[in-house]
Amino acid sequence: MSTIPVESYLYPEDKAALDRINKVPGIGKLMKFVSKNGIERFYDFMLFSSMLKITEKNAPKVYDIYRKICERFDVKKIPDIYVTRNYYIKTNVFGVETPKILISSTAFEEMSERELEVFLVSDIAGIKAGHGVMSMLQMVVNSYGGALPVPKALLAAPLYYWSKQRYYTYDRARMIYSDDYELVMKLIDYGNIPETAPGMNARTIEERMVQSEEFRSMGGFSQVSRSAKTLDNDAPWNADRAVQLFNWVESGLYSKVKEELL
Repeated sequence: MSTIPVESYLYPEDKAALDRINKVPGIGKLMKFVSKNGIERFYDFMLFSSMLKITEKNAPKVYDIYRKICERFDVKKIPDIYVTRNYYIKTNVFGVETPKILISSTAFEEMSERELEVFLVSDIAGIKAGHGVMSMLQMVVNSYGGALPVPKALLAAPLYYWSKQRYYTYDRARMIYSDDYELVMKLIDYGNIPETAPGMNARTIEERMVQSEEFRSMGGFSQVSRSAKTLDNDAPWNADRAVQLFNWVESGLYSKVKEELL
């Protein structure tokens, strides 16, 4: 099976945001600051000392899935993956020299094996897109502020904007990897829709799109979309993600990408 190149799933605004950050004056100095001061090594120490590292021994089935995803995205060195106790279903990747991934324990508790596999695609795909570096820089900017060789004001807003755009990249990567539209749409909402509560069933994909269409019509989709990108949140609205994925698939661009990968 062929590998999945980053160009096939990288969302245009994600790429544009990454390009803008890489052009910020002094970005090279900031990278040297991180390396020189052992900041990444400090985070490695914190993870290793307090979180469970997934290995072939303690979670062989999960690790095999993880290794398969790495192969599909041509990630040669398998990143360390740690489990953190968190009631939100989420993952995060960060690291300049050695990318590592954090995944919430709830994902293991609530997701099926297939759901977990496709869910994990996001951060492996993100490593190839340069997200590990950007997440690391965001952590450093938020933590070290005035001690940085680059004014925080130059990076805070661009990094914040990028952190929203990456989710559209994740949805596309999951779609290409799984070729399962309904599952990818479900993962966008995972944790927000009760599926086992008494008297309540999970929304179908059709019902979700009805709600997303209503979102798009609320005062003009472009206005709502712009507002969504300025909210005090590091992720876009789920309805916006659903509409973007729907448009990508319905436009035929997804089918074109799949044909090129065959």
